[in-house]
Amino acid sequence: MDRFLAGVAYLDGKKPAAVFARGYYTRSTLAAYTWDGANLSPVWNVDSGWAPMTNPFKDSPHGRDGTDPEFGTLTTQGLHSLSASDVDGDGKKEIVYGSATIDDDGSLLYSSSDTMPAGSATPGEEARLGHGDAMHVTDIDPARPGIENWAIGMQSADGDKLSATSPGTNMSIRWAADMTTQIINGSGDQTPTIDDWKRGRPLTATDTRTNNGTKGTPSLVADVVGDCREEMLVRTADSSALRMYLSTEVTNHKLYTLMHDPQYLAEVARQNTTYNQPSYTDFYLASDMHFGDVPLRAAWLPGSVKAIQQALEDLVEAGDLAGPVAKQLAASVQQAAKAVDDGDASQAAQAIQRFVKFLDQQKKPDQVSDVARTVLDHQAGNILRAFEG
Repeated sequence: MDRFLAGVAYLDGKKPAAVFARGYYTRSTLAAYTWDGANLSPVWNVDSGWAPMTNPFKDSPHGRDGTDPEFGTLTTQGLHSLSASDVDGDGKKEIVYGSATIDDDGSLLYSSSDTMPAGSATPGEEARLGHGDAMHVTDIDPARPGIENWAIGMQSADGDKLSATSPGTNMSIRWAADMTTQIINGSGDQTPTIDDWKRGRPLTATDTRTNNGTKGTPSLVADVVGDCREEMLVRTADSSALRMYLSTEVTNHKLYTLMHDPQYLAEVARQNTTYNQPSYTDFYLASDMHFGDVPLRAAWLPGSVKAIQQALEDLVEAGDLAGPVAKQLAASVQQAAKAVDDGDASQAAQAIQRFVKFLDQQKKPDQVSDVARTVLDHQAGNILRAFEG
């Protein structure tokens, strides 16, 4: 159970929560917390309970239920990563923990099992789907509602087997101008490459190395520069520096930066975990995508006016912000929001600057608590830095 994972999820559909996990072969535990700029607050805690063994010297705890009556079947189901995705369509993110999923409220949404096939060690028995090394959670088939995984071998979105082999193992990258997906190869002491199934090898990252031994994953794959394609970050062969490679292909497609998609943003954050997996958007993203189906974003994002609006509401509800001061601050933020909608970054910045000045003038702790001051200063600073950028 000494396996550790971490990620970020919009559990309430509005604000990010930090999710920490330990264990996925036997006992499995997860905990979620929010941070308001000054304080950590627990959201929920999940624990399968310990997995008993009849003989600790020879017996295996794999596949045994934990002692907890609700989460006991979570044992054995995790893998070397986790994903935050809205799998039930309620606008809130769930934690896909390998072959099981924790609902946004911390309850067990499902723990998958199936009947063992003929020719297996225990044919006809019900068994957990269990531990896997890699997981891909996204909208693979746009014609079918829900979320699917890709598994061993290569198959079409509707499940038809195409080949016993696959283009690669763990990490993909959206590198090409035509919105197709490429594969990153190169494990151990091999030189990392980006390979295109039809067009060959667009990049050889000379004098660099991937991580995780046989897994061959880069340090990070993400839309870092914001052009709706992904960059590859790898370490130099002597581990003295990081290099970032970006595509120079000219594209005629336009799309907001992938970091504005809440699932993608969370997926990038959880690439800190053991076998980092590709980050996926919560909409179908491919060369044959219909751009009219791409959702418009209104998510709580760091550095956004929506973030400070949500913070104001939370502080008022908690009693940390009260009286006419709260109304005046809300009015300044509303002016900034209107300026953003109008495309006037200068006016929006001025509204936030007035917000900061007015906040600094307030000296009554019964109207603006220390917590409120810390949170709002932090949020306003994020916004102003974003406008400066």
